[in-house]
This record gives sequence, structure tokens and C-alpha cells, in this order.
Amino acid sequence: MKHLQIKILFFVYIFTFLCFESLYASTKALVTFKKGNSFVIRNNIKQEIMVNTLLEEKDIIKTEEDSYIHLQLSNGVMLRIGGNTQISIEKLLRDKENEEFSLGISEGEILTKVNKDKNKKIKLHIQSPTAVASVRGTEFYVESQNDSSIIAVNTGKVEVSSIDGTQKLTLEAGEKIIATFQSLKKSIMETYEKQKFQMIDQLEKTKKQNFENVIKQIEKNQKLLEEQRNKIQFPESPFKK
Repeated sequence: MKHLQIKILFFVYIFTFLCFESLYASTKALVTFKKGNSFVIRNNIKQEIMVNTLLEEKDIIKTEEDSYIHLQLSNGVMLRIGGNTQISIEKLLRDKENEEFSLGISEGEILTKVNKDKNKKIKLHIQSPTAVASVRGTEFYVESQNDSSIIAVNTGKVEVSSIDGTQKLTLEAGEKIIATFQSLKKSIMETYEKQKFQMIDQLEKTKKQNFENVIKQIEKNQKLLEEQRNKIQFPESPFKK
């Protein structure tokens, strides 16, 4: 009986460990590059973003003028968050078969590169105040400005729906949509919009290979640093009675 209880406890431990690993893999994004000033707001606390900063669901990211960051969500999903931009991370889900990410952008711009993966289903949703863009593999751009949004596609396809869900259009390479609260209007990308995709190469150069292992190593280093800080014993004040 005792041996049976030990086996049961062992399997419960293994099951819990595997669940923890699955949850662990679903909750982090990585800053791979930064220029200028950018910040993360977590639990109403504002902190500066640095390279290798780990971001989580419900974090709010803000960049200042002439600033930008590269944000990696998985081995195949990279974002360039431009200046004067505010986004919220709504969902970060990764497991062996699926990846699903949801972001909200209230102002500013995001340039996105999503590589298709034959072994995984990848979904990325970016919601602006006037539209939702959904992709599985493509290069696209979202800009939110006042009461309208621009969504442009360089490669692949993007499904765009109005914020109330009553309208839906599919964008292909070279096309864009201007989305307002009243309508979705499709047209051809202009030259200045096409030029934004020239930054894709720079985005790809900062991508980390073996993304999950990189995340684990950064967290391990952070834990060791915190342990070292906790071990430091400061001398007592000579004025203490």
C-alpha cells in the first residue's frame, strides 16, 4: 500500500511538472532589440524596457518618439513596435501544436513577420480601435491613428474584420485597408507604405534561435541574480542601539 501511494504521488508530481512547463511556455515574450526610450507597465508599475526584458500577458508597452523595440513571441513571430506606440499583450499561448497571440494597439504602429510552421498552427490577432487583423503566416503592418487604422500586407494574406464584426475582407500582397468605425476600404499600398517593409531584414537579424531555451536561460540568470542579492548582508548601522 505504501509503495502504491508513493507511485501515485510520483505521477501526480510528474503531471504537475508537465502542466507547469506548459504554462511556463505560454507566458513570455522577449525584447531582442531597442532604440530610444520604451517602457512596460505591469500591475500599475512603470519600468524601462531593456534588451532581454521578458514581457507577459496583460503588460502594456509604450514607446516614445524616435524609439522602437523588437519583440519576439516565438521561433517564428517577430514584431517591430514603432515610436509613439502603445500596445497591450492580451494572449501569449504556445504549446507543441499551437501558437496563438493577441495584441491590442491603441495608437502607433506595428510591423510584423510571421513565418509559417509545418509542425504548428500559428495565429496572430492584432486589434486596433477600429479593426482586427488575423494572420497565420505573412508580413504585414498595422497603424492606428485617431479614429482610423491602416492595415497593409507585403506577403501572404490577412483577414481584416470591423471592430463590431459586421464586415470582413481579405487582404493580399500589395493591398491595404483603411478601417474606420463606419467602413473597411481596400486599396493598393502606396510607395511610402511599401518602404516600411524594408525594416523586415533588420527585424529578422535580431531574432533568437531556440526561443524557448533562451527564455529559460534568461529566467534562470534572473533567479540566480536575485538569490545573490538576497545573500548580501549589509553591516549594521553603528548608530543602531
